Amino acid sequence: MTSFEVVKAIRKNVLTEIDRIVDEAIGELERHEAWRLAIPGKYAGGEWDWFRHLERKEQRRIESRWMSEFGQGPDLIAHSWHLDVDEAMAEWLRYTRIIHLGLSMKIRKSGRGYVPKSTTVGGFRLDDLYPDSGYALESLFAPSPTCCEYLDELDRDMREDAEYREVTQWIDSSTLELATF
Repeated sequence: MTSFEVVKAIRKNVLTEIDRIVDEAIGELERHEAWRLAIPGKYAGGEWDWFRHLERKEQRRIESRWMSEFGQGPDLIAHSWHLDVDEAMAEWLRYTRIIHLGLSMKIRKSGRGYVPKSTTVGGFRLDDLYPDSGYALESLFAPSPTCCEYLDELDRDMREDAEYREVTQWIDSSTLELATF
């Protein structure tokens, strides 16, 4: 198997898991009927403080993808989740970031997923999307030379770890043998 085929297979497995994570996030928003957020009025109250504190790029992402005149206000979302407004909107933001990053990964550009800048998703990085993957996902989905270098380095580290464990086991068993005399 060539390096490129290995990369392709690993990426496919990771994207399958990311699809599952995105589906769970979509399910949570649908379950709480929090799919769309209301457009705040000119004189919107304190329930919108969380939104005002976001970076402008993230505000634009939310305005363009997550707001509708038929959406719910933050207070209604908080009520449906049985949380205060700040906690509920932090959860809502986390789910929208997961969905945005996950769906962006499905967009294929030159054989790899597209990774949006972290400022667009409130500092949320690809590695935050699937932290248990066992890979540095930003390196895994980097252009081919960088990705292959990363996997080669990972392979080298794993081999060194295996050699270390083998030597450690030998030392431990030798120490046990010496201790019995």
